[in-house]
Amino acid sequence: MLNPGPATKIYLATGVTDMRKSFNGLYALVSGTFEADPLSGHLFVFL
Repeated sequence: MLNPGPATKIYLATGVTDMRKSFNGLYALVSGTFEADPLSGHLFVFL
């Protein structure tokens, strides 16, 4: 079970996400769409 701290943000990608992008593609998606650092410790959820 995840127990994020109080400062942890959870980003939700509500559109369709092509999971064939693998980690590199999702990394680019987080950087471009959310304008966030994927290594920041925040959670990014894709549907």
